[in-house]
Amino acid sequence: MPFRSATTPKFGGGVFTTTITRRRKLPTWFHASAAARDLDYDFIAITDHSERAGSSRTLARDDIGRQRVEIKAARSRFRPLTILHGIEVDIMPDGSLDFPDEVLAGFDLVLASLHDAAGHDGVTLTERYLSAMRNPFVNVVTHPANRAPGRFDGYDVEFDRLFRAAVESGTALEIDGAPNHLDMDGAIARRAVAAGVTVVVSSDSHRATGLGQQMAFGIGTARRGWVEPRHVLNARSAEDVRAFVAMKRTRG
Repeated sequence: MPFRSATTPKFGGGVFTTTITRRRKLPTWFHASAAARDLDYDFIAITDHSERAGSSRTLARDDIGRQRVEIKAARSRFRPLTILHGIEVDIMPDGSLDFPDEVLAGFDLVLASLHDAAGHDGVTLTERYLSAMRNPFVNVVTHPANRAPGRFDGYDVEFDRLFRAAVESGTALEIDGAPNHLDMDGAIARRAVAAGVTVVVSSDSHRATGLGQQMAFGIGTARRGWVEPRHVLNARSAEDVRAFVAMKRTRG
């Protein structure tokens, strides 16, 4: 399926989003799921930040079970939309992950992010990413440069090493549609898909109202990198995403 125009948020199967865990009486993933259904997506992956992320919007380990139960109970209400329960887990300074494997195993998919450089140089940051990619439960590495357009050019990571590891390990790399990231940018995304990397185009939206617009930004960034739907994990079905996750877990 070809990309639609950059102003149209849907280009394929589904959307990945980061949400706030609660807003008033309803969890914000509920509103994000309603927005995804209204935008005619086939699935949405809810991926809150893990508890040690440098964010005001995190999911504590003790709250994971509650969120899982709530999502399971709501799935029938949002049909035919499929809701995947994920997490965006932080890569710690020693290369470990914020949650242990036994916790990560309970999610439908796992995103890993390096938000805190911890004063490390590009080589060390690259090694932290490679350590995360070797984990059989990590399915996507998000905004790998952690760039902030107009403010920070991003980490000086060794992208060719990341691309090789992503292909070898069965890990996708993200094209983040949040205006404060747009990462990977078009040039890096083009190199990634040329190297055989599977990418995810993500909204990284913390609010349901921003989901469609930030997906449009992500699609526009991907198109600047000559990325095609065949390169994009979430241009496929929810079952294809589950198969992608299962393949790495089996190999691990």
